[in-house]
Amino acid sequence: MLSTAERYDWFRKQYARFADSYCLTLVGELTLDEAIQRIGGENPQAVPGPLVVHGLPAEVVAELPGDLGPVFERLETERVVAVTQLPGWVLLVEWGGDFLGREGAVRLSRGTTLVAHGNEQSGAHFLWMQDGAVQLAFDPAHAGLRTGEKADSLVQIMAEVGFVLEAGGHRAGPHDPAASLALADFLTGLRLGPSVLHEAVYVCVTPTE
Repeated sequence: MLSTAERYDWFRKQYARFADSYCLTLVGELTLDEAIQRIGGENPQAVPGPLVVHGLPAEVVAELPGDLGPVFERLETERVVAVTQLPGWVLLVEWGGDFLGREGAVRLSRGTTLVAHGNEQSGAHFLWMQDGAVQLAFDPAHAGLRTGEKADSLVQIMAEVGFVLEAGGHRAGPHDPAASLALADFLTGLRLGPSVLHEAVYVCVTPTE
């Protein structure tokens, strides 16, 4: 059954601060170590899910046990990527937008499939790549304007999951990632539930490539 934006309403409700400035990248058929190697990840640190996807008040951060306070500060202030293994896919999580960029996506997608979407101050984005080639790329707020080798192959699916496809059409109000999550669900076959991001254990690295 096709997931629609309604199925992913929980994302903005549960992760409101993260949803305003994030990038989620799914890469198929790679191990966690292989993904970290492809982005030149350095200074690995194990990070519990709540620190990755929740914005915590300063007074709560100050009372975190052990070394978790500095880890949260690193997530908040440095250019880092949090990586975790999911069934058949590696998930890379970025705060504050898309640090890896298109070149990073090309490296990650070499020989496999990559699906990424995010939201930042300059706008939202959705990207589907296979072996370094862009299959579909668009701004979710203007989904009628698409590029890529298969730019028009998913028009019906995009409409069904909740995108506005009329040229120049866009949704009013803040960008809602729900439709992007639903399209990523369709392309990867990986259905994220409300607890997946929270309960995962991540490896936080600094990308150098």
